[in-house]
Amino acid sequence: MLGDRQITFVNPRKNYQQLEKKIVNKLGNLPLALKMTGSLLQDKLDLNPQWDKILCEFLDGTNLLPIPSFLVMCYLDLPAPVKRCFAYLSLFPKSYHFRQKEVICQWMAQGFLKNTESGKSMEDTGDAYLGYLIKRSFLQPAFGYNDRFMMHNLVHDLAIYVFGESYKHHLCYDRRMEDFPAKSILKHGRSLRTIMPVYLPTERGNSEFDPEMLQPVIMKLSQHVFRVLSLSHYKITSLPASIGELRHLCYLNVSYTNLKELPDSICDLLNLQTLLLRGCYSLTTLPDRLCNLVNLRHLDFQGSSLQRMPPNMHNLTSLLILTDFIVSDTGPRLGDLAGLSNLKVLAISNLQNVAHANDASDAKLKEKGLADLWLSWDYVHDSNRYGNEMEVLKKLEPSHKDLKILKVTYYPGARFPRWLGDPSYSALLYLDLYYCENFESLPTLGLLPFLRELYIGRFTRVSSVGLEFYGEMTASQKPFQSLKVLRFSHMPEWKKWNIVEGIEFPHLVHLCILQCPKLVGDLPNELPSLKKLEIIGCTHLVAPLPNVSDTCEMFVHNSHSQPSLDLDKVTVPQKVHEITPVPNSGFRGTSTASEIEEILHGSLMETESVVSRFPFSSSSDTTMSPRPKETSSVVFSHQVEAETGSQSSMVEADIPITTQAAVIPPTNNTPSTTAPFNNEEAGNPRSSFEVLKVSTVSQLKSLPPTLHTLKIEGCEYLEAIRNGLLAGLTSLKELYLISCGSLKSLPSLGSVTALYIRNCRRLENLSSSE
Repeated sequence: MLGDRQITFVNPRKNYQQLEKKIVNKLGNLPLALKMTGSLLQDKLDLNPQWDKILCEFLDGTNLLPIPSFLVMCYLDLPAPVKRCFAYLSLFPKSYHFRQKEVICQWMAQGFLKNTESGKSMEDTGDAYLGYLIKRSFLQPAFGYNDRFMMHNLVHDLAIYVFGESYKHHLCYDRRMEDFPAKSILKHGRSLRTIMPVYLPTERGNSEFDPEMLQPVIMKLSQHVFRVLSLSHYKITSLPASIGELRHLCYLNVSYTNLKELPDSICDLLNLQTLLLRGCYSLTTLPDRLCNLVNLRHLDFQGSSLQRMPPNMHNLTSLLILTDFIVSDTGPRLGDLAGLSNLKVLAISNLQNVAHANDASDAKLKEKGLADLWLSWDYVHDSNRYGNEMEVLKKLEPSHKDLKILKVTYYPGARFPRWLGDPSYSALLYLDLYYCENFESLPTLGLLPFLRELYIGRFTRVSSVGLEFYGEMTASQKPFQSLKVLRFSHMPEWKKWNIVEGIEFPHLVHLCILQCPKLVGDLPNELPSLKKLEIIGCTHLVAPLPNVSDTCEMFVHNSHSQPSLDLDKVTVPQKVHEITPVPNSGFRGTSTASEIEEILHGSLMETESVVSRFPFSSSSDTTMSPRPKETSSVVFSHQVEAETGSQSSMVEADIPITTQAAVIPPTNNTPSTTAPFNNEEAGNPRSSFEVLKVSTVSQLKSLPPTLHTLKIEGCEYLEAIRNGLLAGLTSLKELYLISCGSLKSLPSLGSVTALYIRNCRRLENLSSSE
């Protein structure tokens, strides 16, 4: 198995100590090499004696390839179908965040997933391939995301190398660098299988697009080989009718465009598997002949303005994902869903338009293997016009065997049918109930045996939460035994949380109570597994805070328009080093402010090390008393971008530094970032920055003297910060160190009062230098 920068093989018949040392010496000190080689070899030497010979050749041989030999060895061991899928990922740029569904749909479109096991869908096969690449460390989870992955730069180089000449068949381009490459398409179009922009930054709007160029481009493509087309994020309002001639097109993405309608000829794309129309806000209809697309598996038009579904939806029998089935007075009825037996992901909206409850029975949701279901009424119109919402929801009961995710929004009833919350839903992991304003009390949810995430929002009449929420408790059955995330939000009348003795949340990791201004108490007493506690806008809360572990992050936020939380009335557990009360603020500006918001709310905190406020003490006792009046500003409204176009390698986080977590809170007292410090400095374009980001070592040579916040990010070759550099910055209060992979120690921190560290894998000593 793989240890901390060592490889250990467990075999009762052989002693591999010398072999282990030889492997480590060959691989050097690169964590990626050790990780990938360890995952490859942990079984090989026991199962196949031939691997003794292979490994010796690897250790003694000379690598003549431009790729590290350990990568070549790991790649050659991949199954042939997985090799092809891996190589395809080289089309995406370095440091790209691969989205699981996006990757699998494109593999499927290229024909990589056709030879599947009996009874196994192409999507299941793609999931298995992706999981195998993750297991073997060719891909690693992207920080802060559940369904996105990254590839180390060296692994990306390997993918490019093995993909070889196949590049000439795929036109994938970086939208930061160029707009739609019509000239390249017109030159090489007959051999192309793919046209795809692969980088869509949120800070850049939709690209300009000459509508006249699309027709000759499509005519140049070969209808026999072309498979994948993405026009996402372009300013296009229509597609030419000639697109219907691309008869082997399998993947079409026109999301976030200005399309008003789709040409009828799109219904001639009989091989189309994936149609993505997400965020097409001007799109109001789909072609009536859409039912011809019998091979369509993924139909996503979430965020469009569709008012009704096209007729004969029951013909789309291959559909696995339908992001919305819009119930209307004139469109298809719910019975059209009955024939879609392969559905795994389904949303049904405008359920207030169901005139007869029996129509809901006709959908036959109980006979489908749905894994993800979203049921929604309309919050704008009169949702009670038929008064049958309870019966409709009762008859929409899904199968309990496969359902993992359930969302119910804008439900106008006063209670749920019995199936919602029934313990038989043993697969249910995620439950979101939002805007059920007619409920006087919460439904019974505590007996769902494996529920991990529960979100309760806008139950505006609920004033008390108690036993009805948990359900009946027995010696062998206690509520919420698997729950990890619990969030209550926007419950203006909620006053009392009745904590029942003997009921605990043993595995709760994240508790959030948001905008519940009348809540007084109580809170759970013991939350031993809690990693994050957020209390936001609960201005009357006087209950003791829970007892939590040393590493729990605690956020106490005040509402901007309501009186401050009286910390004198709040009991702070001794283990918690600090509570930071944070007033709401109007963030100025931009994507950088959003980044700080994300940090504040923890979406980037999963693999981070955050150091508590200073001054540091030589004593091992770091316990500090709360300082409610101490606040800081964090708004990165001015940034200095990297001077080079190079991308830093993916971070290998071997051993996270365990420290007390802290928050750098925003306030309304945001410092000016524009006024020059004095006349002499007015000519220096950087002298006016109070908040500054640097991305190269050279930028650290000259820093504004009255800098308030410094963010050093992506300086992979920075081993040390010159001692005295920060001491001369007398106004510096906040220091961010992010993805500085070579940084080993901290300098003297001078006036710094808040330090944030993330992905500094070689940092050995958190005590600042004297």
